[in-house]
Amino acid sequence: MKLLEHNLNPKIEILLIENKTDILADELPPLVDIDEFNSFKTDKRRSEHVSARFALGSILEKWGLDVDQMKIVRDNNRAPSLRWLDGLFRSEPLPGISLGHSNGHAVAAVIEPGWWVGIDAEPESRKIALNALDQFCKGEELEMLSGRSDEAVKLWTSKEAVQKSMHLGMNLNPRIITFE
Repeated sequence: MKLLEHNLNPKIEILLIENKTDILADELPPLVDIDEFNSFKTDKRRSEHVSARFALGSILEKWGLDVDQMKIVRDNNRAPSLRWLDGLFRSEPLPGISLGHSNGHAVAAVIEPGWWVGIDAEPESRKIALNALDQFCKGEELEMLSGRSDEAVKLWTSKEAVQKSMHLGMNLNPRIITFE
C-alpha cells in the first residue's frame, strides 16, 4: 500500500494498492454495487473493481467520512462521483474522486469538495507500439515520441488523467490534449 498526500490547498490523497484476490460476493466492501460487481465476466475485472473501491473507501474513512452513507454514481460519460445514499437528506458536499487499475494494482484519488481530479497509472516498463502513437497524439508530440517512445506511457497516462478529471473520458479526443 502506498499513500501519497498533498496537504496544500486543495487537499488531495492518492492510494495505490495491490489488487485484492480474496473477494467474496457476500463480503464486498462499501461503495461496491453488487449488480455492477455481478456484471463483470472475469475474476480479474471483479478484483480490479473491488480493489479500486477499497482504496477509495480507505481514503474517505481517513478523512472522517462514513462510506456506508454514500454510493458511487456515474454520469453519461461513465465518470464516477460520490453521492449520499437516497433518503439521508445530507447536503454536505462530497469530495471529487478518480479510480484506476493496471497491472495487478488499483489506484484511487480523492480531492476536497469543489475540485475534480483525474488519475491513471501504468507500469514504467509498459511500452506502446509505435503504430499506436497517432491514436493519442499528433503533430509535434508525435514527432517528439518518434525518437523517445519510452515517454509515450507518461504522455498517455497524463492525457487519460485529464480526460478523467474533466469527466469526459474518451469523449475528449486525447489528440487535442497538449502539454507544454
